[in-house]
Amino acid sequence: MLKTYPKFKRFEVEEIYKKLSDSEKKLITDYLFYRESCGLQKTDEVRRTILKIKKIIECDFKDFKELEQHTRLVVLIKKSDLAYSVKQNMKIDLNNFFGEYLFSDWWSAKFRRIYSNKNGKKGDSSKPKKDTIIVTDDDIKKMLIKENSTYWRTFLLLQDVTGMRTKECRTTELSKITYNNDKTSTIEVYMTKTGKTKIVFADTETTTWIKKLIEEHKTMGKIGKYLFPSRHNSNIPISKDIVNKWFRKLAIGATGKHLIPYGLRKKKATLLYGLAKNNKIAESTALRLMGHSKSQMGVYDMTPKDEEIKILKSQAFNIEVSPEKKHELEIKLDNMQELLIWFVGKDMGNFDVKDREKAKMMVEKIRMNNNII
Repeated sequence: MLKTYPKFKRFEVEEIYKKLSDSEKKLITDYLFYRESCGLQKTDEVRRTILKIKKIIECDFKDFKELEQHTRLVVLIKKSDLAYSVKQNMKIDLNNFFGEYLFSDWWSAKFRRIYSNKNGKKGDSSKPKKDTIIVTDDDIKKMLIKENSTYWRTFLLLQDVTGMRTKECRTTELSKITYNNDKTSTIEVYMTKTGKTKIVFADTETTTWIKKLIEEHKTMGKIGKYLFPSRHNSNIPISKDIVNKWFRKLAIGATGKHLIPYGLRKKKATLLYGLAKNNKIAESTALRLMGHSKSQMGVYDMTPKDEEIKILKSQAFNIEVSPEKKHELEIKLDNMQELLIWFVGKDMGNFDVKDREKAKMMVEKIRMNNNII
């Protein structure tokens, strides 16, 4: 058995499958068919898990039957850099594969116990205390003060303001960044988890740092495909492990908290879904900005892409007010101005130029507070 949980490269899982014996291929196929017949879901995910475990145990599945072997495997999974929920789901999948299917005739309580989760529910999102801490705005401020690197400041700002998954942020491509006239930027993101794309928006501060980072890349002759390239190859994104180590070290040094990059996505989701619950933005907008799905909602929205981007951007940062809305507000303010002039004049018996100017100043103050041109 391997001593540590390995890093799996792209397409490596399929290479593992190709090297399996016919009997082991049949074993996996039969098990997945069995799962489907039982009404269990996420067959592809379970298949990937089983194939990864095959590489780790370095023996045939049917020879992996000693309690010590399974104990070592569970410890190896627990010590890995995988997300807590992934570890929990993996243990349940393996318990089902080995215990409920492969060794069901003798799988004892001892084996079942080492794979069990506290509450035994798949997909449980409960996490150790250090992982439950949501990153706050104050945490971000402290981390930005401590972080001097343009590279990492940009990474922190971009993931915070967009709520992208860490992998999505790592693999941001320069060609997918569009700079807007209002000094913000629009980024097209490929969601590796769903295989779809979404649009996110970076505010003016983050966009400024993005441009600064790109200029540094050009100066150093390291401009390539990605915004956050590897130190050794500008056409390869920075690795997950390096990002995780940087973030945790910075968080401890700046805030004293055990924070993880995923906390930034959770922070953004909490904000957006809170706004949706308070009817300040549409629920569908929050879901799209996060790249989440909801079966009850109309997935097949036929809104033209340009219009959809305009709506998402407006609701994401409240950057723009439509011309129609501006015109409506202007009419209301003009009416308000006339009323103010009338009231000022009535209260004083008559009104002169000074009174009229006073009323105009009051309206202009309202106009500025509401960002109305």
